[in-house]
This record gives sequence, structure tokens and C-alpha cells, in this order.
Amino acid sequence: MKQSSADLRKRVNQILEIAPEQVVQIPGEEIQLLIRELVAVHTRLAEKTQILESNGRDRSRNPLVNDISNRHSSLVPQSQLAAQLQQAQKLEAIGTLASGVAHEINNPLAAILNFAELISEEQENSESSRDYATRIVAETKRVADIVRNLLAFTQPESKDSCGLQISELIVTSLSLVHTMLCKDLIEVFIDVNDELPPVCGNGQKIQQVLVNLLTNARDALNEKHVEPDKDKLLLINAKSELRKEQPGVVIEIEDHGAGIERDIIHRIFDPFFSTKPHGQGSGLGLSISYNIIKQHQGELTVESLPGQYTRFQIWLPAALKAQDNATE
Repeated sequence: MKQSSADLRKRVNQILEIAPEQVVQIPGEEIQLLIRELVAVHTRLAEKTQILESNGRDRSRNPLVNDISNRHSSLVPQSQLAAQLQQAQKLEAIGTLASGVAHEINNPLAAILNFAELISEEQENSESSRDYATRIVAETKRVADIVRNLLAFTQPESKDSCGLQISELIVTSLSLVHTMLCKDLIEVFIDVNDELPPVCGNGQKIQQVLVNLLTNARDALNEKHVEPDKDKLLLINAKSELRKEQPGVVIEIEDHGAGIERDIIHRIFDPFFSTKPHGQGSGLGLSISYNIIKQHQGELTVESLPGQYTRFQIWLPAALKAQDNATE
């Protein structure tokens, strides 16, 4: 629903007056809506200002134009706002396209799998032929898993659940970026406790956070290690941890990449802030991830040493039943 000018102005003023660390708590959907409205308002104001100036009237005498124009001049430039909106629309289109492609892949994939299984079970074929067929079956099943996870990732948000297994979310998220990591010769080490308590929340949103952090880690490793290197490592750990007397689960994603400079690390969760070259990052990934974890009553923190490593840490509270078991 389109907001009225009064409502929009009121909401923009509220955002401008709150502390920077609170901005990341604004829902991602509202940020996109405000981007659209701000771009529209800026365009209308520019047109009206041009008319006023062409008529010889001083725009500073118009309090509405003066107030919003001054405030808007301290915000992100219009071109950058438009670029962010375009990027969001592009990502939405990619999601729709990926979903359609995944459906199209499923049918021929099922045929390949069936034929390969028939070849592997045919005793008259040579041992090498059966071995090749077995490998085809294994790889086809892996592709099928990727397609299934891709479909789940691009479909409308799932409902909240209190039986989410962190180990399964990690494996599913890794399957979506596995090909990219292998292509870039990134070695992945996983250490996940087998007895982690379940957590409550939206599995799709938590997976979105994991995929974003894994993708950022990949970018940081590629920035530092252009050539193959034994230190091109991505470490993923998950363990139980008690915080403020509340049982929970900690997920650590650490890369031995470029690291984050000390003078900007406090800004990485700010909306529209990005360390990537222009056009390569929306500046919304980490702020949205931070907001998602906050919505789950959790914490998302980061520590980094420039030129050596970056470690993101997600803490999520355990489901109530798991908490009860932990206190018995």
C-alpha cells in the first residue's frame, strides 16, 4: 500500500532521528518501500523546485521543500538509492528465474537417474560400466539435492518451527554455495556438534543469513588469495553455549581472507554500507542478516584482524523443550 506524503515524511523523520545502531532493526521490506518512496519524492521535489526557481521564487521560503531537501541531501544520493532499488528488483527476478530453471531441470534429471540405476544394476555390463553408472547416480542425486534446496530457498517464506536442526541448515546452505567454493579452490572445514539442541524460528530466513555469510567469506578469500593457497580456508563451527543463563547454539563462520579494517568494522551492519566495489554489493545483506537474527531473539557479532581473518558468530536461543531438558 502506497504511503501518503504525510506518513512518509513522518516515517523518514523517525528513521533520521534514531541512533545508527537502531536503523538495522527496520524490516528489509520497509527499507525497500522507503527507497521507492524517497526516490519518487525526490523526483517530485526536483520538478517542483525547478518550477519554483524558473518562476523566480526562492525555494528556501518553502518549508516543506527546504526541510526535506536538506534532510535528503544528508542521505544516500538519488543515483545510489535507485541503484539499490534496481539491485533488489534484480535479485527478486533472479529468484523467480532460479525457481523456474530448477523445475525444468528436475524432469531430465529424474530420467538420467533412472537410466543410470538400470545400467548399474544390469549384471551383463562390465564392472567398469557399472562403476561409471554408480558415479552418475551419486552425482545426479547431488544435483537433485541442490535443485531441491534452491527451490526451497526461492519459494515463499516457510512458517516458523521449533524443531530446527542447525546441522541440517548448515548442510543445506553449503550445498547452495558448494560449487562456487570448489571452483575457487576454497577448502572448507566443518566442526558441528552432533547433539545440538533444536532452535525455534524460520528455517528459510536463518538459511538466508548463512548463505550471505558464506558468500561474503568466499569474496574475502578471493580478494586476498588470487592464486591457490593453503591458507584459503573457510571454517564452520557449531556448538552449544549458555548466554545470560539461557541455553543456545553458536554458529561460527571464519575465513582467512582480507579481513575488515578497524575504522569501518563498526559500520558493516549499517544499511547500504558495503566494502565491495560499486555495483558488486547492495549494502543490505549484513543489515538484513542482523535484523533476521534479532527477530529470532539472537545475536550476530563479528571480529576481524585486517589481512588475517574475519569471524562472524551467530547465537540463537534453544527451543523451550531443549532448555527444559538442559536445566533438569
